[in-house]
Amino acid sequence: MYSANEIYNACSVGRVSECKQTTFREIGKFTGGIAGGALGAPICIALGITGPWNIVGCAVGLSIIGTGAGTYFGESVGDILYNIIEKKDEYP
Repeated sequence: MYSANEIYNACSVGRVSECKQTTFREIGKFTGGIAGGALGAPICIALGITGPWNIVGCAVGLSIIGTGAGTYFGESVGDILYNIIEKKDEYP
């Protein structure tokens, strides 16, 4: 919901460049957060953690950490992709 609001606010005032950059950044954050959060349970299983409650606790903890890390890296990837796609004439 936050990402949609950020995109809406950037695009509603008519600044095309800011709108595009914000869209890339927020989609990257959203996608990275989902990907990072989804890795929690598989990592716990790969580490050999057994028992249903142990796996649940590990998965929840790693999912929270993964979501935060994925959001951070997703934002960076969104900025990089924006710079490559939109400012390709500035790169050799």
